[in-house]
Amino acid sequence: MKICAVTASFPRYDCTESGIFVYNLIIGISKKHEVHVIYPANLKMPPDNSEPFYRHEIPYPFKTRPLAQVHGLELINVLPLLISMAREIRRVKRKYNIDLLHAFWTIPCGFASSFCCGDIPLLTTLEGSDIKVFGRELISKPPIKRALKQSRKIIALSNELKREAIELGAREDKIHVIPDGVDTSKFKPGDKHVLRAELHLPEGFLVLFVGYLYKLKRVDRLIKASANLSKDFEFHVVIAGDGPERQNLERLAESLGLKTILFKGSVAHEDMPSYMAASDVLVLPSETEGLPTCVQEAMACGIPVVASNVGGLPDLITNEITGYLANDEIELEGHLRRIMSSPESVSLMGTNALNFARKNLSLDSVVERIEEVYASVSL
Repeated sequence: MKICAVTASFPRYDCTESGIFVYNLIIGISKKHEVHVIYPANLKMPPDNSEPFYRHEIPYPFKTRPLAQVHGLELINVLPLLISMAREIRRVKRKYNIDLLHAFWTIPCGFASSFCCGDIPLLTTLEGSDIKVFGRELISKPPIKRALKQSRKIIALSNELKREAIELGAREDKIHVIPDGVDTSKFKPGDKHVLRAELHLPEGFLVLFVGYLYKLKRVDRLIKASANLSKDFEFHVVIAGDGPERQNLERLAESLGLKTILFKGSVAHEDMPSYMAASDVLVLPSETEGLPTCVQEAMACGIPVVASNVGGLPDLITNEITGYLANDEIELEGHLRRIMSSPESVSLMGTNALNFARKNLSLDSVVERIEEVYASVSL
């Protein structure tokens, strides 16, 4: 089957982390299908013939990254993005005799694809920010609803996204709940002492945050909880990620007298398995999420997760089994306190998380489920 994937986020050749979950799926899908990927990029790169798929770049007209954070006057550039995306979809579809369009995110990708699919099927994957952030905006609802209506099938990463899509008018019988999965051959448990030595990380209890540093990630909650916990426990917090909130967070940590918060900046995705496996617990205190890739990766590395009770996280985390879900800052601190007080529970929950990931989140099993949807769409 010849598939044209359209995505708003996709890593460039320098192995940037942006859109890595889409990249991993495309690699898996490309084993059996010819895949062409259309995505916006602000840097034109030469072809890489070692990749098993074909790249088709269009201009990225914004200064802000990721696309979900674009707001204000920059939104004027949405129209040029949609036009260039639709033009490239038509070109690729015609030149390569595409059999199926697979859009990642309803806007801009599903919306643009809905005008270009013609008589070939359109499948749209709901990634989270499109439905949970833009789906609440009056100006965004019509294009989202059009993308949902025009899609022959819909993949939702979580049950919560499925419910929200139905509220926006999607037919329930069109929706399949499939996580984006994790490469369990890369993300797996390792020797913590060896990995920490290689990464120059301290010994002792290690808390990890992974993600882009903007307000919705609420890393300030983790830093404030750490200030209270540091009175009773010795531990370090590793913050792997960069973004517009970094300076504010560094100032917050300094104002609280915390010298055990380690800001590592952007970490290459090829190094992320080592950071995950070297840590004792992943913390994700976000205000909103879809189905976070970092949580799936942490579970595959055999570490428990403490996260906000939002989005698709209840699909992954079961309290006291694979980690803890927190409804507020007080609960977040309480769960971390409980974990730090009981090393045995960390080991047990980590084992449970690993077993869950191997059974439900492996990339091979996810790709198989997506291919089943492809087959049903093309009938």
